[in-house]
Amino acid sequence: MHRWIPARVRSWSELAVPAACIIAVVIVSGHGVGSGLATHGDSRTIVEESVPAILQGSYFPSRSFGDPLYEYVVAALLFVGGLHIANLYSLLLAVGSIWLFDRLIDPTIRGAQRFCALAALSLCPLFLINAFAVTEWMQTVLLLLCLLSCARRWIERDSTGALVGLGVCSVLLTLTRPDAAIVCSCVVAAMLWHSAFAARRSAALALTLAIAGATTLAIFGVINHGFAFLKSGLLLSNAPYLRRLVIASVGVYSTFGLLAPIIVLRLTGKLWPEAWTRGGTDIRLFWSRLFLIAAPIFLVRFVLLPDKLEYILPLLVLATLMIVHQQIKLTWLVLYAVSVVLPSIVTLSLFERTGANDALSVRPRIGPGAVQQELSAIRYNWQLMQDPARLQVIAVAVYPHTSPRPSLRSENWAAGLLSDTGDLVIGQADEYHLDNPRSEAKYQRHLYANIYLCNHSVWVNGSLGWRLAEPPVSWPSFASDGSSNLICFKERA
Repeated sequence: MHRWIPARVRSWSELAVPAACIIAVVIVSGHGVGSGLATHGDSRTIVEESVPAILQGSYFPSRSFGDPLYEYVVAALLFVGGLHIANLYSLLLAVGSIWLFDRLIDPTIRGAQRFCALAALSLCPLFLINAFAVTEWMQTVLLLLCLLSCARRWIERDSTGALVGLGVCSVLLTLTRPDAAIVCSCVVAAMLWHSAFAARRSAALALTLAIAGATTLAIFGVINHGFAFLKSGLLLSNAPYLRRLVIASVGVYSTFGLLAPIIVLRLTGKLWPEAWTRGGTDIRLFWSRLFLIAAPIFLVRFVLLPDKLEYILPLLVLATLMIVHQQIKLTWLVLYAVSVVLPSIVTLSLFERTGANDALSVRPRIGPGAVQQELSAIRYNWQLMQDPARLQVIAVAVYPHTSPRPSLRSENWAAGLLSDTGDLVIGQADEYHLDNPRSEAKYQRHLYANIYLCNHSVWVNGSLGWRLAEPPVSWPSFASDGSSNLICFKERA
């Protein structure tokens, strides 16, 4: 059919699909530019600790090993243009990621199939949210796609340039996120498998990986003035394994929706025999093998540390590439895309807590989209960080009859808002954390002089609402006259 369509028309029609996704991302995520930092404390650590250290000529990691490549880039951006430029950088990376992802899809895949794949990646909540947040994830996605582009080029052409590009992308990707070494290793393993472990090609790949690894380690050693940082080890959850498995399962649901995991699981069962028995160098088979290698590794890693959905964002990229290159009915591909994209528009929470009880009850409820929930939290937190008047309004609700009135502050990684008299202010929705053996030590009551509970949440520093398959967080509203709808009371001893 396509031979009857002029080449120029075909070219414009092929550009229309990625262009439509890019426009949608620019509109939706562009609305969040300048809104603030990501809800997770790592974002604030980058801005408050890593960036000042870098600008003074030293280095402070925002997490255990740090994300140095992103931290150095964002330090320069914040120095030049402030928060808006750092947000726009994430948006630019998102646009580049969509273009690269489109180039990775086989040219013979057109129309609705191509649109479903591009929409599944670019319009999913994690992509849209991180496209305007001050976090390293958009840089991670872009470099991952660069890595995959080099891998595909090497498979198709056995190019030395592609092999060099593979090594460079591996270094840059691991400097952006050290745990990205996992996906780099998975890509090389899939390339070895796809080349039937040919001696010459295997040796070239192994040498490239070794040089990339040594270079990355050397850079980490230089910026950290040695390798003492390795003693910090890997950060893992302290929760029992069964609880981690449950949390990870909820995270997969929040990321992929209800239908997509079922579709992926069903398709994976059919891929195993073909991947092991079929020969040849078909690039479609490479995406299947890569997913089969990476999926179990990423899922186990997510179970060990399920506190952030972004940890399985690379798996979403690989799963979408695998699915679109399989000869499946368009109906299944549409259902996959809808399942992944729908939470951006509307969410279905599954659980709810009542009172101070840690127990969850199953209570499905329709709620606002993930992007709206995240944007509300980001804006609220940023206002508290930038506008002392907001903290004063909250202090009036907490201490209406106290004189002199204590002042409140928002502190990164804190359990809630803290006062200069040693009090903790939290929302009633967070009360279940107090003295809970499953919660962090910062929620122990004995650490605070008094604890005040409010009818709305007053601070978030991590997962919220849609990320936990729970209803959206209720934030206080502030009127122009300085009043609010916040009601707080002191917890009984």
